Amino acid sequence: MYEIFQEVYSHLRSMWRFRWYALVLSWVIVVVGWSVVFLIPNEYTVTSRVHVDTESVLRPLLHGLAIEPNVSQRLRIMSRTLLSRPNMEKLARMTDLDIKADNQKDLDKIIDKLAANTTLNSDRSNNNLYQLSYTGTDPKVAKNVVQNLLTIFVESSLGQSRENTDTAQKFLGQQIQEYESRMHDAIVKLEEFKSKNSDLMPTLRNGYFQTMQKLDQDIEDLSTQIKETRARRDELSRQMSGEEPVFGIMQETNSSISTQYDGRIEALEKQLSELLLQYTDQHPQVISIRSTLERLKKQRKAEIASMAPQQRNQPLLDKNPVYQQLKISLNQADTDLSVMKARMKDLKNKKSELSAKMGELPRFEAQLNQLNQEYNSNRKKYEELTQRSDTANLSAKAEKAGDSVKIKIIDPPRVPYKPSGPKRPLLNAAVLAAGLAAGLTLTFLLAQLKPVVYDIKKLREISGMPVLGGVSRVWSEEMRKKKRVEYGGFIAAISMMFVGYGVTIIL
Repeated sequence: MYEIFQEVYSHLRSMWRFRWYALVLSWVIVVVGWSVVFLIPNEYTVTSRVHVDTESVLRPLLHGLAIEPNVSQRLRIMSRTLLSRPNMEKLARMTDLDIKADNQKDLDKIIDKLAANTTLNSDRSNNNLYQLSYTGTDPKVAKNVVQNLLTIFVESSLGQSRENTDTAQKFLGQQIQEYESRMHDAIVKLEEFKSKNSDLMPTLRNGYFQTMQKLDQDIEDLSTQIKETRARRDELSRQMSGEEPVFGIMQETNSSISTQYDGRIEALEKQLSELLLQYTDQHPQVISIRSTLERLKKQRKAEIASMAPQQRNQPLLDKNPVYQQLKISLNQADTDLSVMKARMKDLKNKKSELSAKMGELPRFEAQLNQLNQEYNSNRKKYEELTQRSDTANLSAKAEKAGDSVKIKIIDPPRVPYKPSGPKRPLLNAAVLAAGLAAGLTLTFLLAQLKPVVYDIKKLREISGMPVLGGVSRVWSEEMRKKKRVEYGGFIAAISMMFVGYGVTIIL
């Protein structure tokens, strides 16, 4: 331990020889540093706190009915983009700082300085509490910057939402019009296809094999009905053969002349009335019955016209009601048989047509399915877009009415009276420490470059030779006085340096 102390003491004595060099260097550094610190312009920081309220009374009421925007995420994005270059350019124009720029390079420097000196921070305990601050050399300009930055903040939080809503509504409107046009075109194509292939539509809807199976079943059922009707007609003919057509005597005029066609005409007219209640005039059975009626009426007129006048007015035997009823039933059976034969012919023709078109039916069916699918797809998309458009309109109205984002300025910006920087006492202390450290470093380097041995032991270690003795220096009174003045001057210079530091703190 003693050896270490001796070593340190030896270095200090060696460095002491160059104390004046160190003092001069320290003073130069201190004076220059303090001057630089003094010339640094004052900085003024203006701060404003803003609270963003994202709670709305309408939000729980419109849950499920309108779109609920993610306000928190929107605020985070807005806070990150607030200091973007477009906003900084807008801020420079609002504060008239762009007037100081003579060219684009100067404007870029002003914008970069604005962005560097502007901060936006959120409170860790409350994410909806934001702090805006700006640091500048002019307190009024700093206050103006923060005030306009608040304006941009409010416009960004409110205007961006409405702009997004308007854009979404405009896009939905365009899509609705497009799909409405597509749906109309699909309907036109589908109607044209149905009109062009009207005779195949029932087959296409039910399927070819199902239609053919139904036709076969209808033909079989109709064949059975024809057989039954023929058997009924034969039985009626047999019964009529055993009845007398007339009995008694009665007088009949031309207006009440009966013919062999009256019963059939009456039965057909009754059947036609029943069919018209179910079918249109274009139905095959209706057309067939009407054709038969016209033919029978013509035959009846011809028979009446062929009678002699005395025959039309001669007394006739009274009609047998049983015979007349059998005759009517026989006529009805003949009519039904005629209608069934016409229907059988129609069914067989339809079956033949379907059999002939069997190769084309799959293609027609595929076209019909494609047209229906296209129409249903466009209609489904149109209904979805319409529903979303209604939801977007309701959301926009709710947002305008309910103010989903409310911004309240807690601390408005004010013009500061005291500078916030620079921290001159701290900087001056650093300059003083740097000057003293530079002086000590200089003395240590000089001592290493010009070493001196102060004791016999060190000289013996360095030279490796025996040292016989040492001669002490004798100080005279004049030399002692001179040394005391020298030490006093050095201490006074060091003291003045610390006094100067104290003065810088006061100033």
